[in-house]
Amino acid sequence: MGIMDKIENLQQFEEAVQRVEELLPMISDDMPTDDPNYIEFVRLSNMVADYDEVHFSLCRSFDEVLDAKYGKVGTPEREQFRKEVEAYRQTIEEVDKKLGLEKLETEEQYEWAINRIEELRPIITNDTPCYDHNSVEKELLSFMIMDYEEEHY
Repeated sequence: MGIMDKIENLQQFEEAVQRVEELLPMISDDMPTDDPNYIEFVRLSNMVADYDEVHFSLCRSFDEVLDAKYGKVGTPEREQFRKEVEAYRQTIEEVDKKLGLEKLETEEQYEWAINRIEELRPIITNDTPCYDHNSVEKELLSFMIMDYEEEHY
């Protein structure tokens, strides 16, 4: 990671956090403040804190969070995010209809849901979009299974 004065984007932020974590075990209370690792640790920690305050502050509105993460309304990035959210919403509705149940009522339904998740597991990869039918079905079934287990076990 090259020397920079300010973290400009999420990738730089993640790289800086990773480097801070690498440096942390090397830092001690009795370390000289002119040690290169100490200097780098303090500099990166401050930049991480500054970026975090601007981009991840809990005091910001939801719109500000979306603007920071996906761009302002009207930008191609924000439009892509909007399309993905809409696709996800539609997929949830479709999968709900396909499943034909809102809740697992019987042990047979519970066993079926567990088996169905096992069938879906190899189909879903890290590249599978969150709004993919199989991914949504697995997610909904997982929640139903957790609810069933809370009630019955």
